[in-house]
Amino acid sequence: MSEETKTAKNPLSRKYTFWYSGISENKEEDFKDQIKPLATIESVEDFWAVYQHLLRPDKLQARTCYHLF
Repeated sequence: MSEETKTAKNPLSRKYTFWYSGISENKEEDFKDQIKPLATIESVEDFWAVYQHLLRPDKLQARTCYHLF
């Protein structure tokens, strides 16, 4: 297998970003202030590299979410 084949990536049609949000006790806080970016992905390999390090949903604190936009 050539070096080029080992490092080749499978690109996505556009960039996506994983986001994390926790429900704030402050009802006045806007959603945009509650959501935080985790990582931007551009390929299938990027997706799996990030995904494998995320806490599984059953391990997250109550009232928290992951988003992928």
